[in-house]
Amino acid sequence: MISQNEFIDKLKTTTLYSYKPSHISYESWRKSVTVAYIGMCADLLHVGHLNILRIAKLNAQIVVVGILTDEAISTYKRENTIIPYANRVEMVESIRYVDLVIEQSSLDYVPNLEIVKPDYLIHGSDWKNGIQQKTRQDAIAALAKFSGELIEPEYFKGISTTEIIRKIKSL
Repeated sequence: MISQNEFIDKLKTTTLYSYKPSHISYESWRKSVTVAYIGMCADLLHVGHLNILRIAKLNAQIVVVGILTDEAISTYKRENTIIPYANRVEMVESIRYVDLVIEQSSLDYVPNLEIVKPDYLIHGSDWKNGIQQKTRQDAIAALAKFSGELIEPEYFKGISTTEIIRKIKSL
């Protein structure tokens, strides 16, 4: 997991930070920009991922994506990922809506939320029920500590990594 200082150092590498006037401290600058956080597997990128990233960029100046590690994914989806973690990071980093990628080492968003302190957490509405319901509740409680907001775009039915895998297996 990334530390608070490592996150700040990475955040300072974003394009937006390079426009910061030299007389403004990091803390003052951070208060003047909006940050969105998205946690995702990105095992098979699809239009649903792009939609979430696009929505994040429409709501925030800086979009930070936490890519779940292979181990984190194995705790709730499937034992093996299709695309290794390092490749998934590289793919997501190349998407124009993304400013920064960090590791998310578990399904629990709280550790990264406490480090990033985003103005917005963006997640599809699919986590309101099922295995991720508790994860959602914990994330909402963490956001409340620093006045962050949850934005939940409607989930794209039939467009998910699980559905894509199912279709491939049926061929």
